[in-house]
Amino acid sequence: MAFTKDDADAIRRLRKGGVARVRQGDEDILYRSDDELRRLQKEMEAEAAPAPAARTVRIRARSGW
Repeated sequence: MAFTKDDADAIRRLRKGGVARVRQGDEDILYRSDDELRRLQKEMEAEAAPAPAARTVRIRARSGW
């Protein structure tokens, strides 16, 4: 499942509010601990973060002779 920045923000709000149970539509989700929420938040943030730009490195060398 692809996570968005909004998903990560929602988890951050849950952690701040100390909420462990969420109802989404007809689904009831119970998180076991803050540690589980923290790991999920980190995973979501990593997946939602933009990919780093490609870098080009040019190496120039001379023999010195």
